[in-house]
Amino acid sequence: MPKFDWDRYGNEILKILDAAGGDKQRAAAAVSRQFGIPVSRHAVRRFLKRFRASSKELVEEAASAASVTPAFARFANPPGVARSDQEPLGDLKLKQGIDTSWDPRPEVVPISYPKEGRVLIASDVHFPYENKPALRIFLQYARHLKSKLGWLKLILNGDIYDFFAISDFDRDPDRASHTLQREFNAGRAFIEECCEIFDEVTVNVGNHCFRWYKTTCAHPGLYGLHATKLSSLAGFPAKIQVYPYLTILKMGRLHVTHGFFASQNTAKTTYNRFQCSMVVGHDHTAGLHVNVNSLTQESHVVAVAGTLSDVSQAAWAKHPRWTTSFIDVEMWTTNDGKPAFNLHHRLIVDNSLMADGKVFRG
Repeated sequence: MPKFDWDRYGNEILKILDAAGGDKQRAAAAVSRQFGIPVSRHAVRRFLKRFRASSKELVEEAASAASVTPAFARFANPPGVARSDQEPLGDLKLKQGIDTSWDPRPEVVPISYPKEGRVLIASDVHFPYENKPALRIFLQYARHLKSKLGWLKLILNGDIYDFFAISDFDRDPDRASHTLQREFNAGRAFIEECCEIFDEVTVNVGNHCFRWYKTTCAHPGLYGLHATKLSSLAGFPAKIQVYPYLTILKMGRLHVTHGFFASQNTAKTTYNRFQCSMVVGHDHTAGLHVNVNSLTQESHVVAVAGTLSDVSQAAWAKHPRWTTSFIDVEMWTTNDGKPAFNLHHRLIVDNSLMADGKVFRG
């Protein structure tokens, strides 16, 4: 069996990792297909570890000259991860204001949140492969909360659209008619109804929507045009705030990002990486990990939201363990003035949801 030359093809492998959204299993499969040599995800992980260890000075020098490529910069400096294991996520530089560009460099962005109120977080709808009954239930529940509370915020936490037509992975020829326009058309009514119900709507771009950024990068003449931004392509109403892929949104003590991992215990893997409270998507299986510091009694929780896409459409996944669910966040201020929150998984079972003392049916 020939030995694979990782150093020689390092740049190509970084591009494949970029296309896979950092998923090492998918990247290993893509490397194997492209180079015709079996490669495991463990080999990809070892390559990435060696690359990060040897590239710190080069990345800093290149970044200062504004010449570092998006894929190179992101994998040399992992998203949201400090250079030292002792440096907490909260000490990373915060980016003020709204950035609707497609700049892939990760930022921690403080966003508005209710001092006392609710925030719904939904991930991975993947239009046009959405779960229609689940979306009807989600909107019913949102209307119920709005009538009860009077104010409501929504975070669509990545992969609203599938961007199947420009996927780098093998595409099912039976879905040749699944154009980008079809995806945008499929999602339009849902987006408009969300804007009608929710007082604030935030979109955090996921790895599937990031495919469009890579497409425009391949055609520099298109890059930067307002018409090529997701908000323009999808026809988002003006009230929607869009944040680029890998952005970590910060609401008090809670962080929200699309996600970087899909493992047997994604919630625990995410906590081990970031050491803070966080809601993620990406892995379509709901999960929860709670950690309490025995000395300080400070608690952190990481929740994986699940998905609102249709599991029956997952032709590429054998026996997927997906969960049809979303996150409901209660937020308030403690007696000493600190922000606090509580998370609820809203699990949709057989096209029905029991929440807030009421049954909602799709």
